[in-house]
Amino acid sequence: MKQKDQKGFTLIEVLIALAVFSIGILAVAKMQGHAIKGNYHGRTLSEATTKVSDQIEYLLSLPYDDMLLDDDDADGLAGLDDINPSDGNFTTATYSVFWNVADDQPAAGAKTIRFIVTWWENGRSHSHDFNTIKVDL
Repeated sequence: MKQKDQKGFTLIEVLIALAVFSIGILAVAKMQGHAIKGNYHGRTLSEATTKVSDQIEYLLSLPYDDMLLDDDDADGLAGLDDINPSDGNFTTATYSVFWNVADDQPAAGAKTIRFIVTWWENGRSHSHDFNTIKVDL
């Protein structure tokens, strides 16, 4: 007896295709989870940068000899990385911003100001620092 030409897929072919498709979908799902975490970290970093930028603009708008721009503990360049004690700070529900001042750095009539922002994210502490210079005009 002669067999007719059969069209379609065998059960094995369908199962293999389904397995390959499933592996691809699982990879996409895992990638989506990483993208969500990355977006969250990017958002918190952007918010932290905005908090510091606002404070930088505020302090740079003050007169050179304003008390917020004093090196309160007189530790100069050595104290730029200090968080406790700092020359100034403010805290929101999520972020803490500290700044330290070094008088006459990098030259006489200038102040180097380092801002440090810290926050907790997913049980880990994060911090970034920003530097600016205020010149006595």
